[in-house]
Amino acid sequence: MERQVKIEGTSVGSIAIWVDGTSVKEVTFDQNLSADELFSILAFEKGLTYKFEKGEPKSATQSGFDAFADLMGEICKALNDANSSGKEMSSADIEEEADRLDDEER
Repeated sequence: MERQVKIEGTSVGSIAIWVDGTSVKEVTFDQNLSADELFSILAFEKGLTYKFEKGEPKSATQSGFDAFADLMGEICKALNDANSSGKEMSSADIEEEADRLDDEER
């Protein structure tokens, strides 16, 4: 089965996160999301394939939107890699991946 994950900018400058066609979270650039929150938002299930789609930034800043899109895309890829390898994935794994990507950007 496949889980559709999409982010899209909003008219007020935040980013909406959609999972399987349902808006599940709206985040602003001054808000910190924990790995537990992301894990919950993505509703991780073993055996699912995560397909990520980057929508339009609308009123969100382009650089911030692109950085968040890169992070979400990499997290979806990590979830898919974990599923294909049979590795268990936890929120700590997502946090580690987010930290690794943050370090790469510096």
